[in-house]
Amino acid sequence: MKILPPKAESWLWMALAAGAALRLGVSMGWPAADFGGDAESYTRVAEGILAGKGWDPYWPPAWPAWLTGVLALGGRKCVLLHMVLWYLAGAWLADMWLKNKGRSFPERALFQGIWAVLPTAVVQGSLPFSQMPFTVCLMGALLLDHFFQKKNNHPWRSGFLWAINTLLRPASASLVFVRFSQKELRIPKSAVPFAIALLLPVLAWTGWISWQEKRVVAVSDANSYNFFLGNHADTPDYSTWWLGSHGDPKAESQVAFRNDLGRIEALPAKARQSAFRSEAWRYISHHPAQTLKRIASRFRVFWAFDTYGAAYLPSGKWQYAGLALEALFFTSWLLGVFISILHKMPGTTWVLVFVGLFMAPYLLAFSHPIYHFPLVPILAPWAFSGWQVLLKGPRSWVPGSAAYLMVGWAGIIFLFYIQAEWAIFWVSPLRPY
Repeated sequence: MKILPPKAESWLWMALAAGAALRLGVSMGWPAADFGGDAESYTRVAEGILAGKGWDPYWPPAWPAWLTGVLALGGRKCVLLHMVLWYLAGAWLADMWLKNKGRSFPERALFQGIWAVLPTAVVQGSLPFSQMPFTVCLMGALLLDHFFQKKNNHPWRSGFLWAINTLLRPASASLVFVRFSQKELRIPKSAVPFAIALLLPVLAWTGWISWQEKRVVAVSDANSYNFFLGNHADTPDYSTWWLGSHGDPKAESQVAFRNDLGRIEALPAKARQSAFRSEAWRYISHHPAQTLKRIASRFRVFWAFDTYGAAYLPSGKWQYAGLALEALFFTSWLLGVFISILHKMPGTTWVLVFVGLFMAPYLLAFSHPIYHFPLVPILAPWAFSGWQVLLKGPRSWVPGSAAYLMVGWAGIIFLFYIQAEWAIFWVSPLRPY
């Protein structure tokens, strides 16, 4: 697939330099007083640790722990500036991943060029959100598992990286089962040291924070609360994340949610997490049809193009341009991955299992396009394989029988419907719904 000139090495390095410069510019110009969203929340947790206030069990520990060290070195400005290192680490690992999956230099340069300017990737690589560190650690673990498996000399490092992933994103713990889909990694010589390196950090943290809180804390409290947020009578059926990020203390549509939240938060800490889960399960058991409708919505929202990064751009033409770039790239990327699966290209079974495990927690709680961020570089090799088929023309997009042809084209139309539905949601005066 020749998209760039033969001397693509220079294009790749130019893309990396441009991406780093852009992120440094954003970091240097961003006000250190407020990073916004979860980036600000994580930073305040780290500041509380430095001030001797202890750990907040709500948040997974790995990212606040890292930020605590960065804050101790140089304060909030240092937190901003050091994010470029995470971008460079992510870009390097993505390039290594693409290379080991057999992608050409021009394809790797093209990916780096898009990754350098994509608004969501710029925001995640400039502000202290946890998506970029999680992406880096996840790709690192996958690289160790996939490309050093025959030597079986990296189980300790691999296990430790999977432990960090769990402490960054507790819901990602199930992804470790993908590792054991490879026969070479199931043998005791590899599996035992891997399990020890994985479990020791997770159990050590869980034991310590549980002792500090005088109750059982399963890594963090966020999962129980998020489960409650996404499974309540006031949760919008399409925008299931809404109560978590757009909760309005004056909204009449959220009165029952505020009452239930206040009642649960008034309980002793030991009873609070189980109460959140019980409320969510009670709603699910009493409203199975509504729950299925929400699961379908969460699936569609997860695969919609991201609007989070473009929201940080100046309103007007710059924001519209950012949204257009996000929509164009992600729709093309998703179509490429889907075509690759339709053609049953090498590794697509692994893709389906990995994506299924990755998505499962978001289908149960709530979903947003930002959560597919780590999948973009990981599934990029299959997107390129699909693009090679796409360039041959529509007749080659779906192979096989007439029935398979109908299913394939229905899937392609559905992918475009997901993007259109998401765009309509954001221009609708009726949101949330």
